[in-house]
Amino acid sequence: MRGLDEAGYGESKTFLGCYVVPAEKHRTRSDSGPEPEWNHPLYCDVPEGWTNLQLEIVNEDPERAGVIGGARVSLYQVFAEGQSEEWIAIMGRDFEPIGQLLLKLTFQSFGDEAEGYAGAAPYNEEKPMPPPPEYASRSMEEEEQQEEKKVPDWVPLA
Repeated sequence: MRGLDEAGYGESKTFLGCYVVPAEKHRTRSDSGPEPEWNHPLYCDVPEGWTNLQLEIVNEDPERAGVIGGARVSLYQVFAEGQSEEWIAIMGRDFEPIGQLLLKLTFQSFGDEAEGYAGAAPYNEEKPMPPPPEYASRSMEEEEQQEEKKVPDWVPLA
């Protein structure tokens, strides 16, 4: 990731969150500094008919915690070629660029035996530090409250 310093997040502790299906979020380990390097593969189920990967950069700084930016990435190229590697523009909540992320994707189809995967272990099988509320497990009541506060799809297609 590059560009966080210019966006005012140079000393922040951040992680990359991703999902295809919103109920199945995954995350990397946290890293600090103006150019965090997560270098952490994640598996994501890709159900039939789903064609986008949502990325979120999440700040764990207690004073400014939460999603600071993101992107939506089309998976058509990785479906067709089996892999892709490109710099993705990360946009902030006000549609301002906050940096770029080098994203390497690999797609493996398992046919009828299992779902497809893009990227090592689901977040819940890792044992990282507790995540911010967007990535923590919630009760049904909290889920319903969160549904009411849901942010619209504000990230343009990459």
